[in-house]
Amino acid sequence: MEEKTIKTYWSLDPDSGVPLAQPTGEETEGWTVLYLLPETLESVQRYWKNYVYTAGVMKRTVNWLPDLSIDHLIHKNEEAADTIEVLKQSLALLGGSQAQTTVEVQTAKSDIEEVKTATATMGGQLAEMMVANTTAEE
Repeated sequence: MEEKTIKTYWSLDPDSGVPLAQPTGEETEGWTVLYLLPETLESVQRYWKNYVYTAGVMKRTVNWLPDLSIDHLIHKNEEAADTIEVLKQSLALLGGSQAQTTVEVQTAKSDIEEVKTATATMGGQLAEMMVANTTAEE
């Protein structure tokens, strides 16, 4: 099974994006949320001072550290996959609703035809009664 990214919380300097404290997995108010792959988490927790937050992504300041922009992109793909799954479920529900609506429309059309037939029959009976009434008056 594919591993999912892990939510981490970072205390960042608002001006420079430099981490001020070791990232944590526990929700911390006011800290920035970033998602990391499980295999990069240990390295990032050990070398957190060698990263900087720019353009919405943690970037390494030395080449020997894992590139966290990859983790960011993988997380974005996970979010997109979740959204696609929700949309698929919604479409399935809408398809069922559409089928039910089609049945209801066909039933309504059938009912309308029955009303038209009954109205025509009643119109014919009314015409016969008027002719009979006119004949009786003469």
